[in-house]
Amino acid sequence: MQATLYRSLRDEIHRRLTEAGWTRAIVGDPDPDRWVLGDFRRWLAEEYEATAFFMRQNFNDRDEHLDVSGCIGVSYVPAQRLRGLLASLDEEDVTFDLGTLQDPPVDMMTLTVGKREEVDRAADVLVGPVLEPGIRRLREYASVDAILQHYRDNPKFEVDIRAIPTVLAAAGRHDQASHTLADFMATGCDEVETPEYMQFAEQLTRWIDSNRSGG
Repeated sequence: MQATLYRSLRDEIHRRLTEAGWTRAIVGDPDPDRWVLGDFRRWLAEEYEATAFFMRQNFNDRDEHLDVSGCIGVSYVPAQRLRGLLASLDEEDVTFDLGTLQDPPVDMMTLTVGKREEVDRAADVLVGPVLEPGIRRLREYASVDAILQHYRDNPKFEVDIRAIPTVLAAAGRHDQASHTLADFMATGCDEVETPEYMQFAEQLTRWIDSNRSGG
């Protein structure tokens, strides 16, 4: 039953979003374990993509129901490209749980689908807010300054140490990126003293120096 619900809901989410102009981020069947229900993108503004991601939350195949959650986000494309060069984490610059788009809003939402007849209602709850209030909200973050303000308003040190200097560097704010990176390194926190972070900082510094000089 769970596999049938997964396929039905996945296909309905895909149908509704592609009809609304969204495209799948990955072509083919990237998820044979049936975890991802959908990963979609659409242009929001020049250099900015809106993202929508839907996932299964229960993994016991003996369950007769399907628990589903999702999120939307903004991806600053130059920063995403730079992350690829740095072999850094591929993630959106701003994300919101779909629960924050509900009325009334909740911090995190998990939707339970128990039978095939509930799939259309589930798709309404999951996709509807993405197409209207979701896009309106994401447009507010389609600028470098808005993304940086989001980081300041929602500080997460383990995320900020990579995300903020990467966004600044990708936006051509090389001096700010270098100073921000140095400030994080100067904290001496465990997160900035790992071999992985040291490698990230070295690679980003080389990229900044190369692009600052026009090389």
